[in-house]
Amino acid sequence: MQKILNEFEKYCSDPEIDSGKARSYAFAIKYLCDYLEIYTIDDNSVSQLKSVEGDIRNKESMLYNDLIKFLSARRQKSYLEKGWIRAALKHFFAFYKNTVNN
Repeated sequence: MQKILNEFEKYCSDPEIDSGKARSYAFAIKYLCDYLEIYTIDDNSVSQLKSVEGDIRNKESMLYNDLIKFLSARRQKSYLEKGWIRAALKHFFAFYKNTVNN
């Protein structure tokens, strides 16, 4: 999984994506995977990430509230509160489709 996250960080370093947040986006995906207990990135885990995308946007959802507690315990809740996880998912799905899945 670390290899894919490193490749994703390089992908996000492209100025057209948002080079200033490349490392934050890679960490955001890692932290979400930690929460979901995803240890390998494949089609199934990407589907699992896609399935929670809506709940991550909804501050009233149980998943959002559980995730904020999980991240707070790790002193990483800003990744959710500042929208880095949402933004990272958008870029990660494009990265996976165009880079890994080819």
